[in-house]
Amino acid sequence: MTPTRTMRLAAVLLAASACTGAHAAAKMSVLFRFPATGDFASGANPEAGLAAGPDGSLYGTTSVGGDSNCDCGTVFRLTPPALGQTKWTQTVLHSFQGYPNDGQAPLASLTVDSQGNVYGTTLLGGPSQAGTVFMLQNGGTGSWTETVLHAFNIADGQFPYGSLAFDGAGNLVGTTALGGSANQGTLFAVQPAGANSTLTVLHDFAGGKDGGQPYSGVTFDAEGNLYGTTSSDGITDASGGTVFQLTPGGTPTVLHVFTDITDKCCTKTGGLLTQDGGIPYGNLTLDAAGNIYATTEEGCESADGGGVFKLAPPEAGATNWAETTLHCFVGNSNLNKHQDGSEPMGGVLIDATGNLYGTTANGGTIGAGAVYKLIPPRAGKKVWKEQLLLSFDGGPDGDEPFGNLIADTAGNLYGTTIAGDPLNANTMQIGGVYRLTP
Repeated sequence: MTPTRTMRLAAVLLAASACTGAHAAAKMSVLFRFPATGDFASGANPEAGLAAGPDGSLYGTTSVGGDSNCDCGTVFRLTPPALGQTKWTQTVLHSFQGYPNDGQAPLASLTVDSQGNVYGTTLLGGPSQAGTVFMLQNGGTGSWTETVLHAFNIADGQFPYGSLAFDGAGNLVGTTALGGSANQGTLFAVQPAGANSTLTVLHDFAGGKDGGQPYSGVTFDAEGNLYGTTSSDGITDASGGTVFQLTPGGTPTVLHVFTDITDKCCTKTGGLLTQDGGIPYGNLTLDAAGNIYATTEEGCESADGGGVFKLAPPEAGATNWAETTLHCFVGNSNLNKHQDGSEPMGGVLIDATGNLYGTTANGGTIGAGAVYKLIPPRAGKKVWKEQLLLSFDGGPDGDEPFGNLIADTAGNLYGTTIAGDPLNANTMQIGGVYRLTP
């Protein structure tokens, strides 16, 4: 059996000149490499980021591997080393069985509640092969029990790419990329009641001005307002997706339409980049002031390498959210000057001082992806400064970090890579989990 990369997006070309910041020293360590031998029972190709559990463990998914009869992916846990030890321990909590009774191909980060129960989505599986919402419950004796909370039937959604988030009532809220009445995707809520769980469609995306095909999960603010993105449609067929808001009991409002504009590298207006991006895939991040931070997988710059954006709430008496382009990625085509990332598939992480952290699936020194940091402008300035914290080497430290980052209380960053170059003549590299100390 050869592990495959499920539903991978076409890589963008790395081109154009550059205008980003310098490298910054950071310490990187690989916590676990998925063994590229045998039938890949430990999983292969983790495309999603990680989630932290109340027990201090890291939880994640692999898009393939697991049960050799299905190769449908896994849910795994990484347990920190015991005192005086250095080795993290990986445990497979569930190997998906696929059609018709179980899910297949989990591509989204997991959600872990305060009791340690694990929730997630699978792109495929279920009787309609339209994807599932699942729960894993710890039996307390090392055994984990999976319950399929909902299997999508296309009418209520199809292909959930994104992660789940709890609303104030304890429902799991997420999106499907397709399905629904217009086959443009749905926004849904699942009441997690085991076999008696019920799903409610909160919104049927219609395309056009409504947006369509949401790939990311959703984010809530303190007032219970929901925020998310769509990857396509918007105002015109040429647009690159939307950012939307759903108030409690309301209908979605489009806050911004990405126009997927590429222009001459780093043209600035008033010290700020003016290009717009296209196709947001990562989850949104909100700061304490209600600003929204987003990434787009393409657009923004002539290299079409994607970017990082900020949406500020309307000022008093206004209705429009104001977009600012914080950074346009340009890849590694001009190696004599510097390297930059390209194609940010995950969202951003924000720290207490307002710095943003994220990953790019491509770019970096050899095009194997990067971890970046964006530093807010100093007083009186407008331009954010980028630092590449890590350029993946495509070999022992991995290749193509697709997922989001998480951080611990000490500021260490954790993420996954889906692949890498062969470690030796007899094995291939099928992904890993890493820690980065900025």
